[in-house]
Amino acid sequence: MHSLPRAIQDGKNFEAREELLLAANLAVSAETGKHLGRVLAHAVEGYFHLAHGHACALALLPVVRAIASVKEKQRNLKNSLVAITKCDLKRGGGTDEV
Repeated sequence: MHSLPRAIQDGKNFEAREELLLAANLAVSAETGKHLGRVLAHAVEGYFHLAHGHACALALLPVVRAIASVKEKQRNLKNSLVAITKCDLKRGGGTDEV
């Protein structure tokens, strides 16, 4: 985790801040999505009386599509946040003064 010390040392280090943002997004995605396929498979196998392996196979494609959609939205959000932060720092922002 070399990005955290670099970002703390230099708040204008956009590369380090981007790496931290990406790491946070990936951590949330991994934690949220890791059981999604099994949960969906359990619902499918109970409803249709299927074997667990068959239900997991059926659940795979919708789960992969859902995760891909979330990843695309995360990339768009990350790019927007990085652009806003760069713009704010160029203006001398970053304070809470009103």
